[in-house]
Amino acid sequence: MRGYYDAILLFGTVLERFLMKNQAPTRADFSQNFRNTTFAGDQGLIHLDEFGDRDINLTVLYTSTSTGKYKPWFYFDTRTNETQITECNPEFVWSHGLPRSAPESRSAGIPWLEVAVVGLTVTVVVVMMIALVVLWKYRKERRIRLKKWSHISSDQIIPLEDDENTSINLKIVVLKKLKHKDGNFTVKQKIELNKVYRLIKNCWEEDPEKRPDFKRIEATLGKIHSTFHSETDKSYMDTLIRRLQMYSKNLEHLVEERTVLYKAERDRADQLNYMLLPKPVVISLKTTGRVEAELFEEVTIYFSDIVGFTTICKFSSPMEVVDMLNDMYKNFDQILDNHDVYKVETIGDAYMVASGLPRRNGNRHAVDIARMALDILNFMGSFELPHLPDLPIWIRIGVHSGPCAAGVVGTKMPRYCLFGDVVNTASRMESTGLPLRIHVNQSTINILKRTECKFEYEMRGETYLKGRGTEVTYWLTGETDRNIHLPAPPSAENLQRLQADFAQMIIESLEKRRASKRQSDTKEEGSNDWELEYLQLNSTEILSTYL
Repeated sequence: MRGYYDAILLFGTVLERFLMKNQAPTRADFSQNFRNTTFAGDQGLIHLDEFGDRDINLTVLYTSTSTGKYKPWFYFDTRTNETQITECNPEFVWSHGLPRSAPESRSAGIPWLEVAVVGLTVTVVVVMMIALVVLWKYRKERRIRLKKWSHISSDQIIPLEDDENTSINLKIVVLKKLKHKDGNFTVKQKIELNKVYRLIKNCWEEDPEKRPDFKRIEATLGKIHSTFHSETDKSYMDTLIRRLQMYSKNLEHLVEERTVLYKAERDRADQLNYMLLPKPVVISLKTTGRVEAELFEEVTIYFSDIVGFTTICKFSSPMEVVDMLNDMYKNFDQILDNHDVYKVETIGDAYMVASGLPRRNGNRHAVDIARMALDILNFMGSFELPHLPDLPIWIRIGVHSGPCAAGVVGTKMPRYCLFGDVVNTASRMESTGLPLRIHVNQSTINILKRTECKFEYEMRGETYLKGRGTEVTYWLTGETDRNIHLPAPPSAENLQRLQADFAQMIIESLEKRRASKRQSDTKEEGSNDWELEYLQLNSTEILSTYL
């Protein structure tokens, strides 16, 4: 703050001089008068040199040993470049006066640093020499081990004799000390030596696949060692060590077998878990025991159900219903394998599929669901019920896209569940659709337009969806680049006839099956006695009873 205050005083002093002279100063005049001037500042007179810099006094203070207070020793005036001493005999802490500027001479003591450096150098040199000697000795012993046959003189090596009776073709040489006590090799020993030769030859095969592994080499050498050295020649410790080795090998083999079985069971368990839950969810459950719920910004949900499923169940046994759904859903599952989708669940005849979770795939979720729906509709054109021949089986399909939350709720019977309005809307799209039609919402159409795939669709118009009101919906009819033969959807008349006479159509289908079964029974047994095994009530011949 004093600096700003002195600057204002300087400006006022210079301005006062111009006003006393009745002059109108310019910027250059101010700049010139700010040099070589003196004015009264806050702490006294302030002098500015020819460069406009302030001349100051630098004072050196020291602590007095008698009073313990600071005293000025001398000060230096930057204006005159002079030094004025105020205290000729200062009371310094140095009893012998100020230190000298010249360095003191080195003391005549022992140079410990040089001694330490020399000692460390000598130690490193000695350690390196010892290491070199040990390395040279190791390499020498290794060369001797590698040339354990070449350094033996030829009079100590004899070839093995061939035995034509046993058809042994021995082509190796051994030391005399390896011979049996009676001076010759037995036939069994010759066979084992021949195995050694073959083992060595196999180890030098150029093809790595033909070379034996270490376990095979160890097993072969162990058999040969036991052949050349009988049990009577071994001490008690040799026999004990040998048995321990055999026990260790047997234990290793047993551990390997159990490990293979454990891995196979673990793989089967993981495969079963991956069929029930997504793979990331299974991994999270195995590692942490819980699954964090996750929000997906955009997914596509597929719903479908069978038209007239309740009526079909009335005229079918429970096992026939299970077989019907199993045949249908197995083919649906095979179609799902060709697309990046996840089967959420099946509830009765309802089939629910989602794409875009648990692995996000950009805008591909709408494309995969659309193509899957077309493939499923194509399959339904040729699907027939075995127990109800000639009965048309129609399904309704609804598709919708939007945000969705997914996660595993609870601890018992974990299921990967989806939550959000997109699930309810997709179900409403299916329930408000028509047989053999793919009912698609505007949100899914907008996503399909953002992709490079070209799908064919027709505007259905405004449709009332429960809980959402009236919305514009579409029929998905195909894809431009794919040749898909979709079944023709029923006309309005056929649809009304199906709704009114569906039970009568099932009765007609049952009559055809009964007639065909009667003919087959007549040919095989020559009898007209028959009964419908698949009907729940078989005590009457009046088919209207089943209505």
